[in-house]
Amino acid sequence: MFVDPEYRDCGLSHLLAEAAADVTVAVLREFHVRLTAAQTQTCDVEVTVIGEPLSPGGERVLEAVAHQFAQQWHESIEEAERTHGLRVTTISVIHE
Repeated sequence: MFVDPEYRDCGLSHLLAEAAADVTVAVLREFHVRLTAAQTQTCDVEVTVIGEPLSPGGERVLEAVAHQFAQQWHESIEEAERTHGLRVTTISVIHE
């Protein structure tokens, strides 16, 4: 994702990071619900945010996506649900 310079100081990068995290949480939450309904054992998943940042600001956006994902994921999963279904074991960022 690229944010034109004229829009960089209005919080758009934060909103884009939040939206990217929203989509990822929604997909993994649906997978978690299906695994839980099937009463499967816990499925461990590693989440990696990968990007080619062109600037320090781009690096911060990648970190913000990972942070937003972690926060949203943990808020979306009740403590009792963490023993079945999907378990996110690692959240990392790779700058290519």
